Amino acid sequence: MAENKGASKLLIIIIVLLVLVLIAGGFVGYMLLVKNKQSTTKVLPEKTMAMDELVVNLNDEGMRTYIKVKIFLAYTNSKLEGEITEKMPQIRDVVITTVRSKKSEEFEGNKVEAIRKEIRDNVNNLLTKDKITNVYFYDLLIQ
Repeated sequence: MAENKGASKLLIIIIVLLVLVLIAGGFVGYMLLVKNKQSTTKVLPEKTMAMDELVVNLNDEGMRTYIKVKIFLAYTNSKLEGEITEKMPQIRDVVITTVRSKKSEEFEGNKVEAIRKEIRDNVNNLLTKDKITNVYFYDLLIQ
C-alpha cells in the first residue's frame, strides 16, 4: 500500500509539472505571436508635398463660381518624391480637371472626402513607383 501511495504522489507531481510546462509554453508562444504582429504593423511616417495654389472655375450652372485651393499630396515612400516633382505638370492638370468638374455644393461637409479620394485615385494612375496615400486641402476658398 505504501508503494501505491508513493506511485500516486509521483503521478500527481508529474501531471502538475506537465500542466505547468504547457501553461508556460502557451504563454511564451502567445508573447512571440504578439511581438511578431507588432513588428509587422509598423506605421511608416507620412511626408507631404505642396502643390502650387490653384484658382479654378467650378461647374455651377448659371453663375461663375471660383475656387482657390492649396493642396498637399501625402506619401510614405521617399522614392516617390522625385516622381511627383517630375510629373507635377501632369498631376496639376489632373487635379485641375477633377476640381473643375465639381459644383460648389460638393465642397460642403463630408462630401469633400469623395473629392479627396477621386483626386488621390486620379494622381495614382499617373505614378509608377508607388502611390500617394492622401490628399489634404490646406486652404479652400469658394467665391
